[in-house]
Amino acid sequence: VRLGIKPILILMLIGMLIAIWMVGGTIPTILSYGFHWISPQYFLISALVITVLVSTFTGSSLTTVSTVGVALFGVGTAIGVHPGLAAGMIVSGAVFGDKMSPLSDTTNFASGIVEVPLPKHIQHITWTTVPSIVITAIIALVIGMNGNHESVNYGEIQGIQDALKHTFNLHVLTLLSPLLVLIFSMRRVDVLPTLVLGIVTAIITGMITQHEFTLSQLLGVLQSGPAVESGNKVIDAIVNKGGLQSMMFSISLIMI
Repeated sequence: VRLGIKPILILMLIGMLIAIWMVGGTIPTILSYGFHWISPQYFLISALVITVLVSTFTGSSLTTVSTVGVALFGVGTAIGVHPGLAAGMIVSGAVFGDKMSPLSDTTNFASGIVEVPLPKHIQHITWTTVPSIVITAIIALVIGMNGNHESVNYGEIQGIQDALKHTFNLHVLTLLSPLLVLIFSMRRVDVLPTLVLGIVTAIITGMITQHEFTLSQLLGVLQSGPAVESGNKVIDAIVNKGGLQSMMFSISLIMI
């Protein structure tokens, strides 16, 4: 158990950080920007980039595939993209983001339990993950540019964007917290103070941008996770993640 103390603390902070990024508008803003970039010609590469972003900032490939991945798959079907290609890009982006994410529970657990610094662990797995995602992106671009995209139905994506705008105040300031976490991670600052900084910054920006949440509510979200009702099933499935309690299953496994 003593060997797993640091991974346990990391998982606790990650659960809190994901929760505050959800209700503080960080993840919704990233989602909105990602969906705005989608175009018929570049659908495959767009799906790949969006799932990489969502998986990186949520630390979960399964959550990404089962939420935003389903929405993207529906759009791909409407455009006429082969289901295998759409699913391939969605799964590839989600798994890549999960493996490379400093918020991933499995990535943190793997580095923590063998006492290898997280940046060093991520640095080593880039030798296999980065070439594979680059090859995948090239394939996506080539296939997308040679495809036929005469009839496109973006109704589902538009519905998600509308729900995001009505539920959250999408603001560039909400991206300050992930930017600081990224900078500190690249400068190889220890993961614990980096995560704490991300949480504190996200609370501050959340108070400034999301006026419907009080400080008490934001602090409560750190413990129990979000309970947002946007009226859109995809959005609700994405943002109602995180919180300290959501990590207790993984933490109990480490302790056992």
